Amino acid sequence: MRIRVPVKHYESFNKSEIRYLNGGKLHGEYYFVVQVIDGHITGAYYAKLRNNLQSQRKNSSYPAGYLPFLINGQEYNFDIETSQLEIPEIFSYKTQLFWTTKRINALIIKSPAFESGKRRLLNRVIVRTELEQSVRQKIVHTKNYENLEIITALLQETWEKNPRPSDGVDTKGLLQRFESSLDVCDEQALRNIADLLSMDHLLTPAALTKSA
Repeated sequence: MRIRVPVKHYESFNKSEIRYLNGGKLHGEYYFVVQVIDGHITGAYYAKLRNNLQSQRKNSSYPAGYLPFLINGQEYNFDIETSQLEIPEIFSYKTQLFWTTKRINALIIKSPAFESGKRRLLNRVIVRTELEQSVRQKIVHTKNYENLEIITALLQETWEKNPRPSDGVDTKGLLQRFESSLDVCDEQALRNIADLLSMDHLLTPAALTKSA
């Protein structure tokens, strides 16, 4: 199950301090950027700041500027005004899968002491977040709606005795079940799914079922 850590135990950078964070190709530093829901950290990244663009307005979407963080080779923009991070989200059109973006409430956390329990907890959340995103990326890479149905069913089977079968039509409902299953699955189950999605012969229902 996804780890939830009370955010009150961590100190975050305020808007004034954010303006002095170091970015740049050579001298950009790494920072903890965390997703916050109901007072708890539910996702985390240890990300390099590409540049500090506090004075930049991008299509008027960032009135106070933004911070572009490099995460897994992609750029995630942190909106200074709203304290929100733009992250990729799976979008489906008919039977094809694509990426879109969504905004989540986020904070930039000051680094806890290296050997502290707070640091170890953050590292655990980061590992979990990266694992979930790896599954999403591999699903979208297949561009195959049927694979999303199968993987969702396999994920549900790891925690639900009588998983709800897909009706093959309700795309939005299927994506919601997929995300809900990612939330509650244990890490080993997620690793198994990620390994399965990496196989060259994965893209047939028979291969998926047999490997599960």
